[in-house]
Amino acid sequence: MGTEGSRDVSRVSPHGLVRTRPLSRRHTLHHLACVLHPRERGLTPYRVVYRRAESPPVPSIRDDGCWYTHPERDETAIVWAEDEASIAEVLTYHYQHTWSHLRVLTA
Repeated sequence: MGTEGSRDVSRVSPHGLVRTRPLSRRHTLHHLACVLHPRERGLTPYRVVYRRAESPPVPSIRDDGCWYTHPERDETAIVWAEDEASIAEVLTYHYQHTWSHLRVLTA
């Protein structure tokens, strides 16, 4: 049986597929895209760049008394959307109002 972190990946998935080896993050995302068939649901992948705002302070997971923030930064992502006009709605759903300066990259 394979494990991914502490998860067993050899069990039967809800989609009737059986995994017998560990899945990398990239393979897992590719697998989800294959199972969900986003193109069949009218979605198109758009490669975008957007700016994420500085994050609020969060405590260290090591419980060492330190607090961290992520600085303002540009991020690149693939956004599945119905059309280019709805990309902003998708980003707002996932990141609320912590993003700005959206730019769609062309091939």
